[in-house]
Amino acid sequence: MEAENIDGSVQKGRARLRKDLANFKTTAADAAAPQDVVVKKRKPGGQPGNRNAFKTGAHTAQVYDVLRSVRRLKRRANAAVAAVNGVIREQKLARRRAAADSKP
Repeated sequence: MEAENIDGSVQKGRARLRKDLANFKTTAADAAAPQDVVVKKRKPGGQPGNRNAFKTGAHTAQVYDVLRSVRRLKRRANAAVAAVNGVIREQKLARRRAAADSKP
């Protein structure tokens, strides 16, 4: 939300409001009461000036869905590899037993 200040500069959010109130010249008789100041509700996310604010799509539901499916795929692949390794281990053991049984 951008707006032009009294002096013509452009600022965003509460910083603009603070600067406008600082530049507001008034006498004590007609000073702005706190209820006269309108502060718009901020959008969700980081506070103005927060460098850690939500700026990328790194934490969206779509990214989490992709990561969840990758983890699921990795679990299935690891289970398949473990099953194949178990079969190979059983075959080696069977060959050793057969070799041991054939020796006198």
